[in-house]
Amino acid sequence: MAKERLHIDMDHCAVDFEKGKREWLQRFPNEAIPHAHMEYWINLEPMPGFLKHLSELEKDFDVYLLTAPSLRNRACWTGKAIWVFNNLGPEYLPKLITSYDKGQYSGAYLIDDGDQNGQVRYNGEHIQFGHSEGLSTWEGVVKYIQENYKPKRKASIPKHFKKDAESYIEERVNQVEEIISQDELEDLVNDGIRWALKKMKQSYPTEERVDRGHSYTPPFYRQE
Repeated sequence: MAKERLHIDMDHCAVDFEKGKREWLQRFPNEAIPHAHMEYWINLEPMPGFLKHLSELEKDFDVYLLTAPSLRNRACWTGKAIWVFNNLGPEYLPKLITSYDKGQYSGAYLIDDGDQNGQVRYNGEHIQFGHSEGLSTWEGVVKYIQENYKPKRKASIPKHFKKDAESYIEERVNQVEEIISQDELEDLVNDGIRWALKKMKQSYPTEERVDRGHSYTPPFYRQE
């Protein structure tokens, strides 16, 4: 059985952004923007406990990094990739996703300290790292997941899709004023399936799988 995906933010979650900033300003007190330098990103330390607990999460999840880099800061884009290469190995580079809209992704969990880049629309549970006593350390986050995670046997339905589906079903049911034939019933069901597949595809654009060299189609709307 394939593992569910789990996404992890980089700044303030996987890497200790604040400690790196403090140390940089101690060395260069007149530097206004430390993160404008690639060296800053490359030398950031992992957050305490991240590397240890990452290996634990990998046992149950297909782990990806999901980060929103500075838009015009080329040092940020390249520096993050070099950090991943140096600290997690080249096999993690295909699992580094850079995106300003994290709401277009889905998985069991998104571990992310922020909420300004679509995290609230993530199709899965958003664990806001560092915003509560029990979720301020990697030990606490992993403990929470171990106590609450229930593997899904079936593909999940997007939260925002359910409301549309309910309205659609109610509309079609109201059209049925009398007993219909078996053929008409089958046509009605097939029409509903086509509608659902279309809505699913609109909600979940295919994700590029660089490591396999082709696009990945989520299983819940994959047609055999």
